[in-house]
Amino acid sequence: IDQWADRWFRSSKVAQSIRGQLEQARRQRVAEGGAGVETSNLEPYHVSDQAGAFFAFTSNVDAHHFDWFRACEVRECHGNT
Repeated sequence: IDQWADRWFRSSKVAQSIRGQLEQARRQRVAEGGAGVETSNLEPYHVSDQAGAFFAFTSNVDAHHFDWFRACEVRECHGNT
């Protein structure tokens, strides 16, 4: 899965554009005194990157997706246990 996502999604121009837009929005929030993204002490998995054109949306509550995808690519609709 990792090689497939790297080849078709993570390194694409679309992925780079999405990451750039997300980073710009984060910087704007921080500059405006709003919330940044420093929540590493609250999250079960450390997220050090932003998803690009690839992500996994799951309702799986046992955090199994974190075994197969990068933490920045996992979107959970109701959290995990």
